[in-house]
Amino acid sequence: MLDVRYALKLSRKQNERIGVSEELRGWNWDQPPVEPPIRRVELSVSDIANRYCGSMRDVYLRFVLGIKAKPTPRMIEGRVYHEILRTVVEEMKKIAYGGCLIEGYEVLASVMDNAEKKISELIVKIFDSENLKLNDENYRKIFNKGLRLWRFLALKYAANIDHVRSKYNSPSIDSIISQAIPQVAEYKVDGTPLGLSKNLSVDVFLPTYMVVDYKTGSRKNFHKLSTTGYALALEAELEVEVNIGAITYIWFNSNSLPRVRVEYHYISEELRREFLETRDALLEIIEHSRDPGLPLKCYTYCPYKSFCRGDSE
Repeated sequence: MLDVRYALKLSRKQNERIGVSEELRGWNWDQPPVEPPIRRVELSVSDIANRYCGSMRDVYLRFVLGIKAKPTPRMIEGRVYHEILRTVVEEMKKIAYGGCLIEGYEVLASVMDNAEKKISELIVKIFDSENLKLNDENYRKIFNKGLRLWRFLALKYAANIDHVRSKYNSPSIDSIISQAIPQVAEYKVDGTPLGLSKNLSVDVFLPTYMVVDYKTGSRKNFHKLSTTGYALALEAELEVEVNIGAITYIWFNSNSLPRVRVEYHYISEELRREFLETRDALLEIIEHSRDPGLPLKCYTYCPYKSFCRGDSE
C-alpha cells in the first residue's frame, strides 16, 4: 500500500526545492515558535489536528468545562478498523518471526486462523468500553467489513513476504520482515517537549522516517496536520528530520469491499506553522477559560453537538 521509494524521492526533491528552516524542526522544542507558550496542559495531536469544530469549542467544552462526550457509533466503528490495521501487522510479524521457514502462504494461513473470533472479540471490546450496544444488523455489517479488511491486509503482507523472499538468496527472517512489513504500528512517542501528550501513538512509523496516519472518514484538508504533529514530536524525540507524511484513506464500496488510497505530502513550513499556531490558539482558550462560541456550522457527527445546540438539530 505504501510506496516508500516514491516517498523518499518526494522528500529529497522537496527538500532541495523548498526545505524547512531550523526554527520549525521539532528538536527546537525549547525555542519559539515550536516551544509551547504554556506547559501545564498536554494536548493530543488529534485535539489540535482534527478541526471538525470550526470555532474550537470542542476543546473548550472538554478541557475547561470538563464535559466528556460519548463518541458516536460511527467514530467507534472507525476505531474498530484502526485496531484491525494494527492487529494484522502485529500478528503477521509475530507468526513470521516464530517460524524457521518463511513462506507467504503459511503466514497467511496462520494469520487467518481464528480471524473471525478475533474480529468479533475486538468489536465487542471496543463498543463495550464506551458502553455502546450494537444491534445484530449493525454488528454484522461492521464484522463483515472488518473481516474483509483483515483478509485484504493479510493477503497484501503475505504477498510482500513471498516477493522479498524470492528476490534474494537466503535472506534472513529479519531481513524479509523488515522489507515486507517495514512499518511499526502504534509507534509510541513522548510529545511533552511540544506541549503534547506523553503517550502519543503514531498509526504507522516507517524506518525511512515517514509518518502515516489512517483515516476511515471522508477526505479533509486538515488531516495533514495529524502527520505534521507526529513529525514534530518524532523530530523532538529522535532528532532526525521527518519530512514526509502519508494519509491512508480506507473506505468500503457498496459490496463492503475495502478500498485504499494513499496521499503523500511534504511536511512543509506552512503545515508546521499551522499546526503550532492552532496548538497555541487552543492553549490560549484553555488557559483563559475563554468560550470561543459556536461555529457557523456543526459537523454532522460531532459528539458535542447536543451540548452546543441541544437535541433539536
